[in-house]
Amino acid sequence: MPHILIVDDDISIQKMLKIFFENKKYSVSLASNGREAVYKQSKNPADIILTDIFMPEKEGLETIREIREKHPQTKIIAMSGGAFYRAPNDYLTIAKKIGADDVICKPFELKQVYEKILQLIEE
Repeated sequence: MPHILIVDDDISIQKMLKIFFENKKYSVSLASNGREAVYKQSKNPADIILTDIFMPEKEGLETIREIREKHPQTKIIAMSGGAFYRAPNDYLTIAKKIGADDVICKPFELKQVYEKILQLIEE
């Protein structure tokens, strides 16, 4: 099964996704910000990265750009609940333009994320 790297500063989202995908027999790694994700991707590359957009230290858009540049084969799904001054779709549209393979708006259902992962694996 594929290796998934979950990048989110929300520990509850990390745990929820980790448990869900491990129960589906995926290998799962966690990162709390983009800086940590880029480091982990360089040491043990994931097949698929689920990354939040708004995080401390290195945000998701910069993370997507850097990972896409260094690991073009990696599939990336951007996640966002938005910010106070912009709709989440604005950031997710930008994420697609800079290299995310797919996007998902928070809050999401686990089934939605799983379906997107399956679609990316089949490509």
